[in-house]
Amino acid sequence: MIFYTFPGCPYCERIEIMIVAKSIVADVEVVELDISAPRPAWLLEKTRGTTALPALEIESGDTLKESLAIMRYLEMRFPEPMVAQHDPVAHAIECMFVELGGPFATAGYTMIRNRDHAKRDELKNAVDAQYAKLDKFLRDYGRGREFLFEQFGWAEVALAPIAKRLEFLNYYEGYEIPSALTRVRAWHAACLAHPAAQDRKVEEIVRLYYDYSRGAGGGTLPAGRKVSSMTLTPHWSQRPLPPRDKWQAPEATDAELGLV
Repeated sequence: MIFYTFPGCPYCERIEIMIVAKSIVADVEVVELDISAPRPAWLLEKTRGTTALPALEIESGDTLKESLAIMRYLEMRFPEPMVAQHDPVAHAIECMFVELGGPFATAGYTMIRNRDHAKRDELKNAVDAQYAKLDKFLRDYGRGREFLFEQFGWAEVALAPIAKRLEFLNYYEGYEIPSALTRVRAWHAACLAHPAAQDRKVEEIVRLYYDYSRGAGGGTLPAGRKVSSMTLTPHWSQRPLPPRDKWQAPEATDAELGLV
């Protein structure tokens, strides 16, 4: 199988984590693509013209899209070790938890891209509210001490990448999960520390997402810049950490970000 991904994407990291959790690393070739460049024609042919990733090319030559659909395929194709809960009620509960991921991601990405300082408190409150919903769900339905259930499972594979991306709020906005939300704080820490979720580092994410902190995203460029912070070259590990103050002016140059 061939997995097409790009490093900044939380939905791609869902599949990266699933591959590790399923112990099928040797069965999958991983191809990283540069979101700051147009999708190559050969990929668009495989994905029937859609640019969204992730995509998984299976042995038949078919290409699967949509992260949760790919997760489901891998869960059924490689049933051991199981990631999803076997009990139908338990699996329904973890699917309900995953549904909270959409608004959770939207709140975080809206805050990181905001360039109106007067809206910061409003957007922070929106992120707080999403963490509060996760906290309440974990208290209402959670059966584990750290994760939703006893082990890192379907819900964590789906939501840990989003939780990890929202660490850009800590870096660029000084954001912290409210101290009263102890259940989700424990879940968040356990997700980021789990061995299956270590391929993508927070240090990588804050470098890739600098342009988001300046109001640009998806490979687009802030005014005056020529290279996207989402580029694959130079490798993120060869770049300095960006300025933490997203409100500073002027913004960092391509050279200061280590992009040229």
